[in-house]
Amino acid sequence: MNTLKARGLLKLSFLCALCLAMTACQSIVRSDVSTFREEGAVLGEGTIFVSAADAVNADDKATTESLEFRFFKDKLTKRLQRAGYVPADKGTAQYHATLSYGVIRQEKDKPDTRVVIGGHFGYYPHYPRGSLLITDVSGTEFEYVREVNVLIDRVASGTNDSAPVLQVKAISLGRCEHLSVVYDEMLEAIFADLNRPNGSVVKVSVKGEANCP
Repeated sequence: MNTLKARGLLKLSFLCALCLAMTACQSIVRSDVSTFREEGAVLGEGTIFVSAADAVNADDKATTESLEFRFFKDKLTKRLQRAGYVPADKGTAQYHATLSYGVIRQEKDKPDTRVVIGGHFGYYPHYPRGSLLITDVSGTEFEYVREVNVLIDRVASGTNDSAPVLQVKAISLGRCEHLSVVYDEMLEAIFADLNRPNGSVVKVSVKGEANCP
């Protein structure tokens, strides 16, 4: 009986360890999503085409036909389809989506490099009261600011005129300098709700498989 009980505890411990390992391998990409929209605009229906935001027009081969842009464009097009839009050619589409993106490296602010004195002098969150913390301030760490911008314009029928109906920007901070690694998660954050209030900024966490979120 004791042997069976021991085996059961061993099996339970193994399952718990396995669950913890799987959880540790799963990364989370956190994005700040800001939304600006035309009040009353109907989103998620109609035909649409996608081009680069910095292209002169959709036929700018230097931008829109690069393999990198095509990679990001195709993923955005699929997300627009899932949202209810129908891909179409320029000149026939009711809406025009423009995409821009980028990554910036910046110095990381490290709270653990501060000198904090507690006790009767005060209390600071994340540090024990009544302690003196001195850490090595040498050595610079960097983090990466990943940004994805999507703008949707309504195209006037038979003309080249357009009017913006939705602008969404997602920004995430992390260790990974490659946007392609976290792009799916950032798109998920954007398309989780296209009908967010005008001027809203929300934090969205998306689980992913990125090794360096």
